[in-house]
Amino acid sequence: MPEEDRLLVPDLLLASGATYRQLDYWCLKGYLVPAPQDRTGSGHAREWPPEEIEVARRMVELVKLGFTPAGASIIARAKPGTELALSDFAVVRLLP
Repeated sequence: MPEEDRLLVPDLLLASGATYRQLDYWCLKGYLVPAPQDRTGSGHAREWPPEEIEVARRMVELVKLGFTPAGASIIARAKPGTELALSDFAVVRLLP
């Protein structure tokens, strides 16, 4: 992906409504995945592909509704029309 299509952390925070702490935790847990970087070492800003912004935006809304970050990540990445079993008695169908 061209580097000009990637967004930095402040852009992701503004576009998704997530806090920096949420973003950092979700990245640490693997719920959000920054773009691969050619640089080594620490101290470099994470860059985000555009599709992760939509995942982060959805996760923010799902967490506000009471879903855990782990559950929100699964639902946010699911394709429209998918049915997800959340437990033995709860199924979510994503609208197209």
